[in-house]
Amino acid sequence: MGGADRSLVRGFKEISAMADRISLPRTIVDRTNILFKQVDTEKHLKGRSGDAIAAACLYIACRQEGVPRT
Repeated sequence: MGGADRSLVRGFKEISAMADRISLPRTIVDRTNILFKQVDTEKHLKGRSGDAIAAACLYIACRQEGVPRT
């Protein structure tokens, strides 16, 4: 498994853990994973914390789906 794959798996695990903590539905997790993969693949935020990127993607997915985050 290469470095890119490792960062994706690590990001997906962190997204899943965050979503579980605040009881978000699976549709949000799926959308978040898609967003995270796009950002990771295109290397737009290279050098940024993976946790911060995962949290931002989770926030965006919630906004897109109209799910409250509090």
